[in-house]
Amino acid sequence: MAILRNVELWFARLDPKHPNSKYNKEQPTWELQIRTDSKADKEIWEKEAINVKLLVGKKGTENEGEPILKDGKKQWYATLRKKSVKRDGSKSEPVNVDGVGGIKINPNEIGNGSIGHVRTFAREYNLDGQDKVAHILMDVKVSKLIVYKYKGSSRENIDDIEGETMEIINPSEAPIDNDDF
Repeated sequence: MAILRNVELWFARLDPKHPNSKYNKEQPTWELQIRTDSKADKEIWEKEAINVKLLVGKKGTENEGEPILKDGKKQWYATLRKKSVKRDGSKSEPVNVDGVGGIKINPNEIGNGSIGHVRTFAREYNLDGQDKVAHILMDVKVSKLIVYKYKGSSRENIDDIEGETMEIINPSEAPIDNDDF
């Protein structure tokens, strides 16, 4: 188990009801990219066997392949995931997401650049005779929330509509004759 402290949170896909199925329809995942510009943190991640990569410009951009600097420093990142379905076919518990001090937050509102602590579960496995370690995303505690406001995306939940009451019309006052059905 690793606890990664004060990491930048990017591209959070942590909605308990809607894991990301973009890359695998049968096995959607909850996922989060973590970033740091600290060489010491990068080394800690590597010691924990987390797959750390240098953040570079995307292919086809002006700075393709060049390190993307933050305040003049290189940045490193890792993507952490948790599968929504276990090997035996049962559903996994979603990633636990809240604020420091137990403050409840909406996982859909974690914007890029938010800061938090992340707990992973390290699972050792063997692939083609090579010992490897997979880090499963377990908990996210947000200490600095940059709120992401989505605009009418499919991630909105119809159950979140508040402030309305249902209008009830007596059948004798209804504009439609109910006997027609």
